[in-house]
Amino acid sequence: MILLLLSFWGGFDWYPLEVAGDISVYKTILDSQEGSSIIRRYGGEKNLLKGLIHLNSDIFKGGRKVLLPKKYKIKRTPGYLQLIKRDIEIKNYNRYAALYKEGELKEEWRQLKAESTNKLGISSLEAISYTRLKELFPERIIPTEETGIEEPENESAFIEEIPAKHFFSFLLIEENGREKLIPVILHLSPIEEAIEMFRRMEDEGGER
Repeated sequence: MILLLLSFWGGFDWYPLEVAGDISVYKTILDSQEGSSIIRRYGGEKNLLKGLIHLNSDIFKGGRKVLLPKKYKIKRTPGYLQLIKRDIEIKNYNRYAALYKEGELKEEWRQLKAESTNKLGISSLEAISYTRLKELFPERIIPTEETGIEEPENESAFIEEIPAKHFFSFLLIEENGREKLIPVILHLSPIEEAIEMFRRMEDEGGER
């Protein structure tokens, strides 16, 4: 059951995020002109929470699960991002589905898919076989425990060859009457997502 829909069409803008070398995503946001401007507007770094909310293209395809402490009151979201509160009881947390229906980011995703299929010389990423993907990216098809999308570490030349884009924005919450910001990171990489799907299948011993 859907309890509540939070949608802020006039929300925070999304900004391109580029991380190189061993510089963390968090520091990149702090040092960026756009990020630092918004952070100052809301009281400075003392009001910036240390955690990161990671999203991927699931926000275009039915929603990405987001857990937030029940003590947080949502005041403002990234632009065009809906947070749909679900009637699922989790101790000390509210569960939301993050959904992005239409806007520039969805067009970015469409363009990345077209670029990715063209790069691989295929008609559709959905139709690519496990064998072919493993031939193209043997270093990436490694069984691994599913932990979701984590903060990227060092960027390598190999990863940079894969069509991908990253964006950041903010979620504004209120805790005990005090407004705070949470950085929100959106990772878009059709090839990486196809690889992740096969990783899960490999872990589960499923058919490929």
